[in-house]
Amino acid sequence: MNKILLCAFIFFAAGGADAATSCFKNVPARTRVFTKWETKKYSFCVEKEIESLISESCAHGKTCEATKQRMFPSSLKVGLAGHGNPSFSTCEIVGASPRKIEIMSGKFKDQSLVICEFPDKSFINLTKWILQYVRYGLPAASAK
Repeated sequence: MNKILLCAFIFFAAGGADAATSCFKNVPARTRVFTKWETKKYSFCVEKEIESLISESCAHGKTCEATKQRMFPSSLKVGLAGHGNPSFSTCEIVGASPRKIEIMSGKFKDQSLVICEFPDKSFINLTKWILQYVRYGLPAASAK
């Protein structure tokens, strides 16, 4: 019996079966579109904290635009530094839209964060996207 409990503990402690992931469907949130606020419903998953937010369509290893690895030249990061928020600009460069959302009900009521929303309607917390899926370091294009 103790061996079974030990194996189960090791399995879940190592992140097996997405033990710490919780998903929420059709949660209303306010989002700013240009100069006005709109209410929209989001289905998303989190790993304990709202900062790990990712659209349900991308959770559990599903393929979507938000989880594609992106590589950029190092010079891009430097070039964006003087033009507003570099993370916002990087989100826009890939054809996505950075959006501030405010959760209006449920476990994360009154919490806000910025997401990067992609054309396939997938989205991810902007900071998580930059840290996990964006890499800088490609050499600049060589002149011919």
